[in-house]
Amino acid sequence: MDVLVNSGAKSIDIDKKEIYNDRRWKGFWPIDSHIPAWIFQNGFNKTFSLDDGTVKGVTSTFDDHIRGQNTLRLIDDKDPGKGILLQYTNLAYRLFYDELKVIDQDTVVGKAFMGKFPHGEVLMKFSMSRRYSFDYMTNEDHEELFEKYGKPPELSEVLGKWEGRMVSNASLSPPLFKFNYVQESSGKVVCKYDFMHMLKGNSRVELTPDQMLMFDFTNFHDEIRMITGDVMVGKYCPKGKLFFDFVGNTSVGLVHFEKTPAGERPAVYYYIQRST
Repeated sequence: MDVLVNSGAKSIDIDKKEIYNDRRWKGFWPIDSHIPAWIFQNGFNKTFSLDDGTVKGVTSTFDDHIRGQNTLRLIDDKDPGKGILLQYTNLAYRLFYDELKVIDQDTVVGKAFMGKFPHGEVLMKFSMSRRYSFDYMTNEDHEELFEKYGKPPELSEVLGKWEGRMVSNASLSPPLFKFNYVQESSGKVVCKYDFMHMLKGNSRVELTPDQMLMFDFTNFHDEIRMITGDVMVGKYCPKGKLFFDFVGNTSVGLVHFEKTPAGERPAVYYYIQRST
């Protein structure tokens, strides 16, 4: 069970496009769930610590608004292969428990049950990891990539076709949109976008010393920074002065609220990869 204990370390490998986050175990719902988890952001985390030789845990929603205390033990002391029993100590969650199996140093699979162990009914299956690719980045990962590693792209780096995913804390978002950056005869750069084959159009592109901006027919605009030659991260957010001053940094579905010098604003986070 010591494998479960989190060290608190975090690192991002830009070359491998990989995130190692041992502050917590990131929970994943299967991408073939009946209700796509990535839309509703109903992801979860589990954090484990060692307390006087005993492994204890906290299960929380991705935004930490709901937290449940956990105790852990082997299901069978004589056969560790049967897995680990995770039980909730909070009165509100005592009707639930998990069975976990450690696959390797960075991967755990589990089942959530309702009822009394060992006779509960399976509610759902899940996996957890503390090492994952950019495809599974969270809103916190996106913010770190954007602020710490992002740079304004050069014109020659942008031109061509790109494929984009929404940033989700719950599951893998499918590719939802495509960008095609084209330089017109006048020298101006235009982005031809295609969102789920339903919304198509052109955006005006502006390269600034800080980031790349895109403007379409709405009152929203895109802010994009390059991470590598084939990966960029972006935000779709409103223009002008903002009226949010009370929400704070949080996420509601695929919409994230972030603080800016002008106040708080909603933003949709995404990342795009160059199409091969």
